[in-house]
Amino acid sequence: MTKPAKARSHARRDGCGFLIGTSVFTCLFLVINGVVLTAVYQWFYPGGPPERTQEAKVVQILLFIGPVLLLFVEWSVIDLLVQRWFVRKKEDGTE
Repeated sequence: MTKPAKARSHARRDGCGFLIGTSVFTCLFLVINGVVLTAVYQWFYPGGPPERTQEAKVVQILLFIGPVLLLFVEWSVIDLLVQRWFVRKKEDGTE
C-alpha cells in the first residue's frame, strides 16, 4: 500500500519567481520609505539641514538607516497578515 502524496500548498514560497517578486517588492518598499522619511525630514527642518554638527549626524544616520528599519517592520506586518489570513486548516476542521 502506498502513502498518499502530501497536498501542496497553494501559496508556494520557493523558486525563482518568489525571489524575484520579493526583491521587486523590497526595492519598491525601500523607495517609498526613502520618500516618506525625506518628506518627514523636510517637515521637521524646512530651512535645510540642522546647523549643529552632532544633530546633523543623527539626522543623516536616521535618513540612511530609517528606510531599512521600516522595511523590517513592513515585512513583519506582511508575514503576520499572511499567517493570520492564510492559516492552513487541520484535518478535523479546526484551526
